[in-house]
Amino acid sequence: MVEAGSRDATAPKVGRIEDARLVRGAGCYVADLHVPDALHVAFRRSEVAHGTIDRIDVDAAKAVPGVLLVATGRDLQAAGVRPIPWEVLPPGAPTGAQPGDPAIAPMQPAAATDRVRHVGEILAMVVATSAEAARDAVELIDVDLTPLPAVVDLRQAVGDDAPTLWPDWPHNVAFTLRRGQPDLVEQRFAAARHVARIELVNPRQAGVALEPRGYLAAPLDHDRWVLHATAGKPHNLRDTLAKMVLGIAPERLVVRTGDIGGGFGVKNALYPETVLVLWTAMQLGRPVRWIGDRTESFLADIAGRDQVNHAELALDADGRFLALRVRTLAGLGSYLAQRGVIPPSASAKITTSVYAIEAVDLEVKGVFTNQVPTSSFRGAGQPEFIYLLERLIDQAAAETGHDPAALRSLNLVPPGAMPYATAAGTRLDGGDFEAVQQRSLELADRAGFAARAARSAARGRLRGWGMAQCLEACGGGKGEAATVVINPDGRATVALGTQSSGQGHETVFAGLVAEALGLPPDQVDLIQGDTDRVATGNGTSASRSLTVGGSASVGAARSAIDAGRPLAADLLEAAAADVDFDHGHYRIRGTDRSVGLAEVAAEAAREAPADGGLQGEAHFVPDNFTFPHGCHVAEVEIDPETGSVTLVRYTLVQDVGRAVHPTIVRGQLHGGLVMGIGQALSEAPTYDAMTGQLLAASLVDYAVPRADRIPDLSVELIETPARHNPLGAKGVGEAGTTGAPPAVMNAVLDALRPLGVDQLDMPATPDRVWAAIQAAKEAGR
Repeated sequence: MVEAGSRDATAPKVGRIEDARLVRGAGCYVADLHVPDALHVAFRRSEVAHGTIDRIDVDAAKAVPGVLLVATGRDLQAAGVRPIPWEVLPPGAPTGAQPGDPAIAPMQPAAATDRVRHVGEILAMVVATSAEAARDAVELIDVDLTPLPAVVDLRQAVGDDAPTLWPDWPHNVAFTLRRGQPDLVEQRFAAARHVARIELVNPRQAGVALEPRGYLAAPLDHDRWVLHATAGKPHNLRDTLAKMVLGIAPERLVVRTGDIGGGFGVKNALYPETVLVLWTAMQLGRPVRWIGDRTESFLADIAGRDQVNHAELALDADGRFLALRVRTLAGLGSYLAQRGVIPPSASAKITTSVYAIEAVDLEVKGVFTNQVPTSSFRGAGQPEFIYLLERLIDQAAAETGHDPAALRSLNLVPPGAMPYATAAGTRLDGGDFEAVQQRSLELADRAGFAARAARSAARGRLRGWGMAQCLEACGGGKGEAATVVINPDGRATVALGTQSSGQGHETVFAGLVAEALGLPPDQVDLIQGDTDRVATGNGTSASRSLTVGGSASVGAARSAIDAGRPLAADLLEAAAADVDFDHGHYRIRGTDRSVGLAEVAAEAAREAPADGGLQGEAHFVPDNFTFPHGCHVAEVEIDPETGSVTLVRYTLVQDVGRAVHPTIVRGQLHGGLVMGIGQALSEAPTYDAMTGQLLAASLVDYAVPRADRIPDLSVELIETPARHNPLGAKGVGEAGTTGAPPAVMNAVLDALRPLGVDQLDMPATPDRVWAAIQAAKEAGR
């Protein structure tokens, strides 16, 4: 295990290549694309969460000057536009079931036909020659709906008297996932000295990317169409949209993405707006565009989190963990999204996290509610589970009198047990969890906390300390292919199917390929986000871009080197077996005779002009996940008179595998931490419990964290190379988001526990904290 800070001096001295373009306003986003004579789309959305559609009158909208097309859900259905299929099979689906089978789970239509199931669902669309005309016409669409009872609370949704969204799914339960050893767990609980219990609500969280979603579709050539999209998975978007929704050959559709201003999983989904923009362009034979606004993002973007968890932890007399039992209600929203199954099922990979828990009993129910669908969102189910487990461990520590850090240390998987097969069936490949924890506590100066708490108390403030161990399983699953071409001028290009939305792919992939080829990084160009120029791709998700896409890129560079060896041997008049490659030159072993990469590439271009130079390809498929691990420590101050919570210190020590670009790694961790802190302290897309009406549909009401509320974030990188990819890297894009909520909330509860407050759900807003303090005072009287 090596501190990555020691590598900074030897890491490549390369800033983020893309930053100069982006910070100067020279980026190119979908909204920056201006096509002559482009038409504009606007949508009439439902203002109620649940209801039957009695009538939609579009005559007045059609009469607005500039309006070319008005379509309702029934019009689209009659035109053969199919619903958006889910692609991950739910637990319990029959063998051989196909994605999108409506008998297994309901799919989201491009526009509602008979019933609406969430506020913001599309009822009709207008296409006009200007955005103003389209919006004016939408206002004239007359809709008669018969309201139906709505349900947004998960516990109410599974009740006997709850409104039913789908008749074929009683109690609104779409599926049930079961994992573990329930009989063994029952035995362990019966023998336990103590059982700690907790029930938590993990509220919905909105993505709030800087750039809202947008799409521009236009005729291309030879009966083909191009779709410019804010898309994190361009190839998946093309294939699903073409084959399964519009019924055309994928070869007729090209998906292109420019710069993307944040994604977090939100932009990986196929949406009704995507379908309708492309379908309209195909119908009218003209360019069509839609750029969503912030309110539409809150109404229509997929959401994250949304769970109710009940968990029990059995401990022996010494505090060792014997068994874990978890019951979860996971909100799916009104339809099963493309990858809506992933968050409810992801917890099964990390059920024991970093702890030696030998028996688990996990049950997760996917539940429909009258809200926008949920799907994979920065961490995709793993932040929800780590939050639950780390809150439960603190609860157990408080009930048994153990120090929270000592209780964790007692139960950590020791490094000598690696590789370690968990009770969840996951095989951890390495890591020193205790060393990371001790280093985190040292950096956080836990020993000095009592003195800081005393100074806070002198000012009438409550000070709390909290920690969380965080393990993820990410960067596994599907593979990635890459192609590297060295041009005759010595420049290289790498074509790759991952997609950057701010993570620094241009810098990292150029640096990896440049290192392999012995070129300066500014001599390598990245091609991404174009299904015409990149043959295949699985996009960016699950912290896989570097571990999978980076491994493929380096493999393709080495393949190109190997392809050039025979050519270099000919130029050097030597046997290929005697030719080595080093620092951009092929050299006859044991001599000073060499030929440069550019000269070999020029020879390759002469022999095979169609290839354009020296070419290499590689496909990398990981055989296991990577397991990034970190220990988070937070300190808060609370004003008991107002309930205001201030985060005053934050420390993270994170095992990142090989830190390929330490600056970018830290940036990813900082961004993830801020998102997690936001969920803990301020963010909640509140819904009215009776009507299902969204009450936080703007940044006035939805409180993302501000820079002046975030302290300096102390982040130290530790390098324990991963064993399942050639780079030794581990994913980091979701690590901060996963560990921050429990660390912050444990600190909040630590501060409040002396007042009698031992339970509080996120977000810990001033009104919630104040109410909890008052309730504890009343209970103590």
